[in-house]
Amino acid sequence: MRYVPRMLGDTVRRALRTFPAVLVTGARQAGKTTFLRQELSSSHRYVSLEQPEVRARATADPVGFFEDHPPPVILDEIQYAPALLHYVKTRIDDRRRPGQWLLTGSQSFEVMRGGPWRPEELEYKSELRQLLREGIMVDKGTYWFRSPHPTV
Repeated sequence: MRYVPRMLGDTVRRALRTFPAVLVTGARQAGKTTFLRQELSSSHRYVSLEQPEVRARATADPVGFFEDHPPPVILDEIQYAPALLHYVKTRIDDRRRPGQWLLTGSQSFEVMRGGPWRPEELEYKSELRQLLREGIMVDKGTYWFRSPHPTV
């Protein structure tokens, strides 16, 4: 199947020039991973935390995990290892550089809020984007575009 470039690409690239971390959230199978891998694989390494062995390594030894996967990096499915966000925050605080961290998640922050981290801690460092299954990209309630394609 041929990849159709997303209008969201320019917005994410613009955010990466400004913010150290950019988070793309949305429903499962909305196309977040495909979008980021197609649009940003030349500039960011890719790591999926959906794979149990990768997730186990990341949570057992976060310091070693980040040594093996330094930025710029896409951390896909961050909801599987939310404790890693503390390490991302620390690394941003230590070396603030735009475009280093691309994070994806399928769960909403309200679901993740019960975890060991608070999303508002990263809010000033991330430009939050939500990619919905219908192809609507929402930024804190503002609709940016509607895709002409049935799924994004």
